[in-house]
Amino acid sequence: MAISRRLRRGPLIGAAVLAVVVTGAVAYRAFAPAETLTVARPAAYPAEPDSPAGVRGTLPTAPLIVAGRIRVYAAAREVSADGPVDATYRNTPTWAYRRWPAQLTGVVATAPAGSADSAGSGGAAGSGGAAGSGGGAAAPAGATGDGADPLVVTRWSDGELVALDARTGRIGWRAAGPATDARYDGRRTGAGTVYAPPGLRLAAPPGGSPVLIVAGRTELVGLDARTGRRLWRVDVPAACRTDQLTTAAGEFAAIDTCDTPWAVEFRNVATGAVLRRWHPEAGAEWTGLAGLGCAAGRSGCPAIRVTDRAGGGQGWLVDRPQPARDELLDPSGVAVVDGLAVAVQGTVVLARPAAGGRERWRHTVPAGTTVLAVQPGRVHLLGADRQLLTLDSRTGRELSRFDLRYGEDGTGWDPGAAYAADGFVAVERLAPPVDPSAGDQRYYLAARPVILAAT
Repeated sequence: MAISRRLRRGPLIGAAVLAVVVTGAVAYRAFAPAETLTVARPAAYPAEPDSPAGVRGTLPTAPLIVAGRIRVYAAAREVSADGPVDATYRNTPTWAYRRWPAQLTGVVATAPAGSADSAGSGGAAGSGGAAGSGGGAAAPAGATGDGADPLVVTRWSDGELVALDARTGRIGWRAAGPATDARYDGRRTGAGTVYAPPGLRLAAPPGGSPVLIVAGRTELVGLDARTGRRLWRVDVPAACRTDQLTTAAGEFAAIDTCDTPWAVEFRNVATGAVLRRWHPEAGAEWTGLAGLGCAAGRSGCPAIRVTDRAGGGQGWLVDRPQPARDELLDPSGVAVVDGLAVAVQGTVVLARPAAGGRERWRHTVPAGTTVLAVQPGRVHLLGADRQLLTLDSRTGRELSRFDLRYGEDGTGWDPGAAYAADGFVAVERLAPPVDPSAGDQRYYLAARPVILAAT
């Protein structure tokens, strides 16, 4: 009898062992690290659009426009692209790259070889907005120089850096980056991940290849943005280097908060060496550093504004070997584009040379108008009634004017992250009163909160 029972239990035990093995295999496949790459079909690269001025549509996620041809989006574990740029809604992805369990923490894009600087700039974000001073399309002018297509460089929470060909989505290079505590922080739209990626900056040193500067927990690393080759590494505690940006002069700047009083540290992006440690003028306790006229990701900034605890600020030009004081840039809300400082004063928009000189132009606007965003050749102004007015940045001539509304959504919203590139403007629409601590359903105006317009 005992032998019979053992014989009967044998198949049961075997079945149980098999079940455990199968369950383990399924669990491994479900939870093991993985990545998926979907590349573009041949001839899928969209043409540059020729859109009339007006609202083109609404999107659930914030677009980063690359080479004037595709829109790149960020999600917690995916970066993807669609096109054409003026499509009313999000289309089926042209290409997509997914990783798990790592999270996407930042995205930047190099400019196409030989292109002019098409980078735009985000204006002052509305209440709770994330844009600050950094909008834009790509890297500063001359960011690539070998005839290559632009690259979309992604950073992940496990430190991995993966560069994708913007045309095809194929992997151009990958490298191990410094360890980071960053996680996906783009909320529903991904705006913070594509417009202000933490610890990820591009710089274009004079006469050199574009450089990617990556900040980790305890180090700064510089890589050739076209190949991923490491150029330099320096030990720098993350807590000691805040408000990082790159300048139009091709330098990396950050606040050294561990210095007393704090200093702005400028580094050579080709070597990582400290060029200078700079203290703004005395007389205030300086606490912050904002970039003005920057490309996406606080890159290629022609000017900066240092701020103090009282809310005041000082403007400085950093498109030259040494910072140069410019009082026109002191007030908040001033934008820098095409060498001009542009500001709204009451019911007048004024443009003056940032380096000094006579007023270049002025334009009358309704009360309550603010600078929303700028890009080369264009100044975008938003009225209190949510009318978008676009002026030629060089002459002040009106280029377009229309209500920034789509369908039945109306204009009862506050602006969040604002972005301008290649003649387009994208704005997050937030539900008033804006509460950054609210869930996404309450924070954003609608299921597709980003409105896209051609100007």
